[in-house]
Amino acid sequence: MTNRQKYIALIKENKVNLFIQDWWLDIVCNEDWDVFLYEQEGKILVAFPYNIHKTTGFKTIVPAVLTPISGMFIDYSLCNRLSEQYSLENKSTEAFAEFLNKEKLAYFHYHLSPKNFFWLGFYWKGFSSTVHYTYKVNVENIEECFHSFLPVMRKNIRRAERKFHIETSDFDLKDIYDNILCSTYKKQKIQTPYSFPVFKQIVEQSYKRNQGLLLVAKDSEEKTMGVLFIAWDNETCYNLISGFTNSNEQNYAMSLLTWQAMKHTNALGLKDFDMEGSMIKNIEHYFRFFSGKRTPYLIIEKRYSKIFFLLKRIKKLLK
Repeated sequence: MTNRQKYIALIKENKVNLFIQDWWLDIVCNEDWDVFLYEQEGKILVAFPYNIHKTTGFKTIVPAVLTPISGMFIDYSLCNRLSEQYSLENKSTEAFAEFLNKEKLAYFHYHLSPKNFFWLGFYWKGFSSTVHYTYKVNVENIEECFHSFLPVMRKNIRRAERKFHIETSDFDLKDIYDNILCSTYKKQKIQTPYSFPVFKQIVEQSYKRNQGLLLVAKDSEEKTMGVLFIAWDNETCYNLISGFTNSNEQNYAMSLLTWQAMKHTNALGLKDFDMEGSMIKNIEHYFRFFSGKRTPYLIIEKRYSKIFFLLKRIKKLLK
């Protein structure tokens, strides 16, 4: 049995976050993913799934598209004391780091889940870490949630409710991808980081598994003003993909879409709506209007190849 086969069997019996579920990894990694297993006496205690990326002769392990966190499966059932939990965290991350150091990588970049806020094993093996933040909004009590928003946000949502309506089915996904999502990136002079086939598969497969929802805001003339795609696991709903038309009303439409997504999260019986970032100043400022809790997570890195980064720098300069 391969590590992947062992892992797929393991998570059938255990709940893991959305971004390390095998169906998600198959789509975003184009099935080019693997997993490191930390075992004791034949029992898998920790699993680290990772995305393999090869480019111009270099092998890297980097986040897959549309996958803001990775994290790990970790089984604390054999740990009776806090010190034993720490020992498991340290030994497993150190073992994974030792494995990575032998893999002849050019670069390693890994986003840990906020739940996995530990990295001593990586540190001992020469890796570095950076703290990033996301915002999590508690939607357990949806009325209290709304009243916690800044007054200007509540006002924007009420205005948007009078101007727009939300649809959640019967979409032309290609039209949404080309004319809303790609257009949004183009305005920022950024290439769309994911392809249409990946977007289409994520939407269709998440609907099939009841783990995703695409929301579209339209005006009275049925013109699309904005879109938002959310996906969830058994604990958290993630604000994953968004786009808008070039309109003075776009902020109102996006505020309404986010509020509707939060209400849907509440209806699912989930507590947390994760805004998924952002470290970008203007976006972070907007997300704070929803009064979410700033939540840290770790990014683990190691640069193995100077040539790889030199070529990346040259490529950037030539653009």
